[in-house]
Amino acid sequence: MSISFMVKKKCEAELSTLKKLVVNYEDEKPRKGKFQGFELGPAPVHRWGHYGVTYPDGAYEHMYDWYTDTLALAPWDIVYKDDKPITSFFHIDRGLEYTDHHAFFFKRVKPDYEPTVAHSAFETHDFDV
Repeated sequence: MSISFMVKKKCEAELSTLKKLVVNYEDEKPRKGKFQGFELGPAPVHRWGHYGVTYPDGAYEHMYDWYTDTLALAPWDIVYKDDKPITSFFHIDRGLEYTDHHAFFFKRVKPDYEPTVAHSAFETHDFDV
């Protein structure tokens, strides 16, 4: 089996055109009295955040083995119900290099539903877009 991934990195010039956002906090208000609007249009996506799918009853071990053996994803957290694993979160193991807590997860499909994409998340420049 052959699996390929495509990666497109943004160049520094492309990223530098985005305005640095100023955010207020409960104890700091650097944006006091200033409206921070956004431009209408597609959100500039920096990168994929995480992705998740559902699996049919009885397929947990098969899913777990495939994602750890074939894609070499590293388990990050496993959720149990009645001492049985039902949901797993994985990250991309890059050794000593930091990686996010999870890049992929799978969970059992709800009764009377077909397995599908659970959801996907992306890191964008501005959460208001």
